[in-house]
Amino acid sequence: MNPSRFSLLEYLRLSRRDPRETLPHWSHRDVLVPLSSIGPSLEQVLNAWFDRASLLRPVYTLYFSALYSEGMYLESEFLSLAQAVEIFHRSLYGDEDKYFSSSEFRRYRKAMLSPLPKRARDLLQSKLAHANEYSLKERLDDLSSKTPPSVKHLVVKDFDDFTTRVKDTRHHLTHYSSQKRAFTEEELFGANRRLRLWLMALLLSEIGIPEPVVIEALKKYKRLNFPTELLPRNEGLSQGTDW
Repeated sequence: MNPSRFSLLEYLRLSRRDPRETLPHWSHRDVLVPLSSIGPSLEQVLNAWFDRASLLRPVYTLYFSALYSEGMYLESEFLSLAQAVEIFHRSLYGDEDKYFSSSEFRRYRKAMLSPLPKRARDLLQSKLAHANEYSLKERLDDLSSKTPPSVKHLVVKDFDDFTTRVKDTRHHLTHYSSQKRAFTEEELFGANRRLRLWLMALLLSEIGIPEPVVIEALKKYKRLNFPTELLPRNEGLSQGTDW
């Protein structure tokens, strides 16, 4: 069989929540990154995949569980994908996602807590444990700035609006607090598809897949896996519903 019909990196099937999404048989149409598109750099790509396997294992686990787990609730899928994006950023840019150096932060924290009674110190010590790290929105915005415009446009047209709503929805589903901009149940289907698409682009780019190949993979994935009749036209994704 022609090896170009095999995907060496991604063989992504649909999440089977609706029979209209299901591809009954594997075929060359499922291949997003054919061998012919990366042939000259195959060794570097495979080396990069294995080099990052340990570092990005939690991302792979969350991402592929969202893709392959049949019957997963949309809310659970969203939380898995949002966490995968967050861990992707922390894993690769952990040294950059701090407001102060570790030594500076410890010094400031000690100065803040030292005058307080022991009970208050113990309480605030845990509250401040992650105060020096970027918030989810800041991580999303930083990844957005590192994502080429040609890729972002394929995910959603208003990326800042999208990341804001991802942040609000994650907070809502985690704490069940009131978040005005959280995706509704009807909007989660499309939001999850967009998070899948963005994560795919991030992972492929990270292992050295050229941008034009990534773009073709995203276009193909959208064509196969985004049944427009299942995406509400009033999704509320700031004009990002038009494919």
